Parts: sequence; C-alpha cells; structure tokens
Amino acid sequence: MESFETERLLLRAWRPEDLDDFYAYCKDPAVGPNAGWKPHENKEESRRILRSFLQNDDTWALELKENGRAVGSLGMHRGRLCGLFPGPGEGREIGYALSRAWWGRGLMPEAVRGAMDFAFRKAGLEYLVVAHFPSNARSKRVIEKCGFRYLKTLHGSYADYRGVKRDEVVYRITKEEYPAGRAG
Repeated sequence: MESFETERLLLRAWRPEDLDDFYAYCKDPAVGPNAGWKPHENKEESRRILRSFLQNDDTWALELKENGRAVGSLGMHRGRLCGLFPGPGEGREIGYALSRAWWGRGLMPEAVRGAMDFAFRKAGLEYLVVAHFPSNARSKRVIEKCGFRYLKTLHGSYADYRGVKRDEVVYRITKEEYPAGRAG
C-alpha cells in the first residue's frame, strides 16, 4: 500500500507495532458503533483485525505527524456499495474511523480529501462511494465537506455487529466531479 501525506497526517500501511494505538480507539464505545462494528473487547481482538488490515492492504493508518501515533483508519475497498451504485469505470468504497480524542479538529475531512486525491490522481479510479448511518451526523459532515453527492438512502440494508438492520445514506463522487484542477 502506497503511503501519502496531508498537512497533518501520514496515511500509511498499518504495522504490528500500532496495536496499542489501534486498540486504544477501537475499544471506545463511541467509535465502532458509528461505523457498524462493535467496540473491541481486548487487544487480541484488535490484533486479529490489525492482521487482516496487513493482509488485505486496503486500509491506511492515520498517523499524526506531530507525534507518530496512529489515531484512525481509512479504507478504500472493493465494497458492496460499488456493486449497488456502479459509476463510470473502476471505483472503490471508502470507510473511516477516528479516535474520539481527535474529533472536531478537521482531521477526517483532511484524510478523506487526501484519499480522494490519491484515488483520482495516482490510483486511476473513476469514482468513490461512501455511506453513513442517519444517526452519524459527524460522518455526514465529513462526506458533505468533501463534495460527495447524495445518491440514495437504503432502508434496513446494513446488519450491524448486533444483527440490527440499519439504514445507510449513500453518496458518490466521480473524478469529473472532483474539484477542478485537483484530479487532472
């Protein structure tokens, strides 16, 4: 996985030594449920998931340049939403999580814009899709700040970690819709 930087972040491959940072934000009950996954119960659970990130090579660690700590993640997957809402050419579904200690500082919009730039300028992708649960106003703000266009609300389409069916609000942005001059 190729690394890239934004003003305050290094988006890079996860490393085994990130386990403590990863577990620290994944155990927080305010983080995972907003993305549909349960808070991690112990470090071993985090270790298993971190291993999957290392194997799949489609999720970046969000490392703060100021201190070298991993405070979140951003994935760019061949997800099911790409199949439900295909765009022109090849696309990916993005998803993200951020430590609650860093909410409200503009880090996630910064990371998503960096990922968009990477997707359209380096990876040759034609579109990105993203979704949030209606209750996740923070994620909605990130998506709207980054210029994604609303597509549709899918009712009861996502079964979360408890098996509860949840609605998803889906957005897409194409390379052509990406801010002028940035993807060319």
